[in-house]
Amino acid sequence: LLAPSLSIVSQTVESGVRTLVLRRPLIGASAQHFSFDPKHDVQLDLIVAVGSGPTVVSPHFPHARKGGTTLWLLPHTAAACICAVKPPPFGQARGKLVYKDPLTNSSTSVGFNNVCAKQPRMDTLAQHNPTCDLRTYAGGQLACYHGWSLLDADQ
Repeated sequence: LLAPSLSIVSQTVESGVRTLVLRRPLIGASAQHFSFDPKHDVQLDLIVAVGSGPTVVSPHFPHARKGGTTLWLLPHTAAACICAVKPPPFGQARGKLVYKDPLTNSSTSVGFNNVCAKQPRMDTLAQHNPTCDLRTYAGGQLACYHGWSLLDADQ
């Protein structure tokens, strides 16, 4: 077996579902470990199993479930499109802002209806002003909807 190269950042169990947050350097710990190229290795095919031992097929420790899946590596410091279709041009993205009340667990939403006119009427669209597109909107008057309290998740 290879030496472990993952470190556990956090581990939680909620409603019977375990969530692990793991960290590993892009460069493998040895020549036998896989090294990731973040520009090309964004889709990783995995074999996964749930069971009581390290052996996938064993008459003494059969796995309850096993199968395959795909892990997508996305940047955590920048936006990334995960769309199946070509995204609309800047300024034409549509959607809604959803507010989830932490006390009642109810949610309400407001449509994103900002429209930035083209030049020569306005410069905001040509300058890629964040208020022109839902994908870059960072908050403002539209997010200050009646009764909404917008804070970071930590607050």
